[in-house]
Amino acid sequence: MLRAVIVLCMLLVASMAEARVFKMATGLGLEGRVDREINPGFMEMRPVGVLFQQISFNRWSANLEFGYQKKDSGAGSLRVQSVSGSVAAWARYNLIQSEKWSPFASTGAGASFDRVTSSYSQESDVRRGTRWMGGLGAGIATVYWNYLLLEGEARASVVEDRPDPQFAFIFRAGVQL
Repeated sequence: MLRAVIVLCMLLVASMAEARVFKMATGLGLEGRVDREINPGFMEMRPVGVLFQQISFNRWSANLEFGYQKKDSGAGSLRVQSVSGSVAAWARYNLIQSEKWSPFASTGAGASFDRVTSSYSQESDVRRGTRWMGGLGAGIATVYWNYLLLEGEARASVVEDRPDPQFAFIFRAGVQL
């Protein structure tokens, strides 16, 4: 544990020794999640819209992400609607600070706030819940014309009440100031 703290402090001091660069970015993203639902032999790819805010200082960045997902299904008189809103905070370290491409490693945690409404004929049942998650990721970022931020990131997350990890790929586009 002490070694990890020492290494973290050394990385922080090394990044502070570089030129001080503070940047902010905001934008939209599209996250493709690969989820295993009820059927254990079936994986489903789901697109999720994401709004993000990013603050960067030297090689370190912090992302705050908000997501929203809605899914309707049914058969006959049975209807199921699920709505999920999520919020997550991700910290990341740019492995190479480059003018063109900057690979990074990330770690994060967050929560999804779910509402599932099941209805059959005239009867309806609403259930609500919160699922916590934590994960690791790696990606690459670039900036065009000093303002257009483009990023791609792959993530693996552990989600509460799910036996399998959740895999995701996120593409983000935003304005960097």
